[in-house]
Amino acid sequence: MAEHLFIRISPQQSDTVSWIVTDGNGRRSGLEKNGSMSQAAEKVGQRKVVLMAPGTEITHARARVPLRSGSKLRQAIPYALEDQLAEDVENLHFAIGKRTDDGEFPVAITTRKNMQDWLAMLEDAGIRARAIVADTGCVPQTPGGVTVIIDNDLSYVHGPGEADLVLEGMNIDQVLELAGVHVGDEKTAALPVNLYLTREDHDRQSELIEFLSGQLPGLHTRVMVDGSLAHLAAGMFSRDPINLRQGEFAPRSSPEKIWKPWRLTAGLAAAVLLVLVGGEAAQLVILKQREKAMDQNITAAFREVFPDVTLRGDPANQMRSELAALRAAAGNADAFFLEALAALASATQAHKAGQVDSISFRNGVLDLKILVPSVEVLDRIRQSMEAAGNFDVQLESANPTGDLVEGRIQLRRASA
Repeated sequence: MAEHLFIRISPQQSDTVSWIVTDGNGRRSGLEKNGSMSQAAEKVGQRKVVLMAPGTEITHARARVPLRSGSKLRQAIPYALEDQLAEDVENLHFAIGKRTDDGEFPVAITTRKNMQDWLAMLEDAGIRARAIVADTGCVPQTPGGVTVIIDNDLSYVHGPGEADLVLEGMNIDQVLELAGVHVGDEKTAALPVNLYLTREDHDRQSELIEFLSGQLPGLHTRVMVDGSLAHLAAGMFSRDPINLRQGEFAPRSSPEKIWKPWRLTAGLAAAVLLVLVGGEAAQLVILKQREKAMDQNITAAFREVFPDVTLRGDPANQMRSELAALRAAAGNADAFFLEALAALASATQAHKAGQVDSISFRNGVLDLKILVPSVEVLDRIRQSMEAAGNFDVQLESANPTGDLVEGRIQLRRASA
């Protein structure tokens, strides 16, 4: 079974990488090393290379479109998500995961510039990577519970419901609170929790860990003697994160490998064309056929997605309009918006804390940025909003800002 070489870009220093070699099941066959990309290249050989990119540069979303696979799906996904994104979709790269049981597609989103920079780093070192994945998507699973990896002041969290968080500058108790594990809550305190720390982080928070161990019967602490990459590499095999190398950034096969099986067929075809119509005439025929086939494919894609709609003008522009109409018909957005605002007002008034910094409402999803005195207050506000109505409330991030904590909360109508 082929070995793998995992190379991880440092979240804090983009020109520094770490690497480790594993077998085909994710079991390491060496220790984690640190250095430059060119030093990592010395370990490639015949191994399959996977690049782990910083999860702080990658956004995850879900899209619902009336397609199952193929190039038409790739064309439709950006239009389905553009209302949820602040940046122009033309500047973004969308990688699509496997369709879920509820009919949605998980999507990993980063800038096209990020992809170009990461691939340039690999190319400059002479490395061909078969996959680029987010390190946040490689945190190992804890069945029915939570996994936390604390690494260089960043906390990577994978919890129930496939939720992934990356938090900065927080103690273990704050991280667990945001992951839904609450000291004193009999139900959540019993959840299985696997906590991975470096020796330095373990020693620094040893008293807190000892306290939490007495309060949380499901807490298991593991010291990462040789770094976090071995655990992330193993997690990639069990979780199968989205490979960002799709579309225009998909790996290119060697021209020699593509050409060799078709040499004889291509030679015979060229000979026939030369005999029939001559070199220049043959080239003209091929170009006209390609142009006609391209026009037919574009029209067929639209008709397959919208079989009952009359095609008028450019199919790509009309697809954008039809998807917008589908989103508008999906439900009563105004009523949900007012209910969500009422829940927010009630929660902040009840706790006498919280300053709303910004509100964004797109495609039935309400995104809030709120400033609060502490992580505990932020979590209580989240719980109050969840209890106030038929909402699905997700805490996206919590970051210290001066004396306050900036929290990002997302609300959507709970599934029936």
